[in-house]
Amino acid sequence: MSHSNQDAEEQEFNQGRAIPFERINGCPTWQKYLKLKQHASKIAVGSEVDYHWTLSGVGHKYGLLGDILGGEEYEDITGIDRKDYDPSLAKPAIYDATIMNANNDFQCERRTVVRNEELRWWYIRRGMHRGLRENFQDALDSCYYEQLEHDITGYETVAPKAFLDHLKTIWCRLDASAIKEMKDKYYAEWDASVQIDFMKSK
Repeated sequence: MSHSNQDAEEQEFNQGRAIPFERINGCPTWQKYLKLKQHASKIAVGSEVDYHWTLSGVGHKYGLLGDILGGEEYEDITGIDRKDYDPSLAKPAIYDATIMNANNDFQCERRTVVRNEELRWWYIRRGMHRGLRENFQDALDSCYYEQLEHDITGYETVAPKAFLDHLKTIWCRLDASAIKEMKDKYYAEWDASVQIDFMKSK
């Protein structure tokens, strides 16, 4: 790992850790889960990477937001095709295997620059994941995430989204107040003029 890549990873890690999540005592409610998700999203969207799936058609950059939302919700919010999002965390090879002796110097240099950028983004991504993992662990009692721990690798391979998915499917209660809040938001967003226009057209 080059010093510049190491620095990029540590900078991303420290930026995430500098914005800790609110501590949750006991079982998280649905509202607390949504707040964690929103907080993690705001950190991830600030990551300086340029994967092809981070830029929308109208020029908005979304950083690593896809790593928090997943492809389907990411498409709904950003308009970026869910099939474009790449969840793979495989580290790019240090050398681009497509560089052949037959390539001219300009092509070799260009591909080398691109590969170096891809490597830097990978370290930034790893730094963001590390920071958010520790944020989740600090915010939650251990019983709400310890099932994610691997016997050998611990939490090293656990993506931030896994913490959120685990909370959503196992622990968070969609109680009456959460349901009411979701209904209120839904009806507040409904534009009555749309219904009026529709009725007039019939």
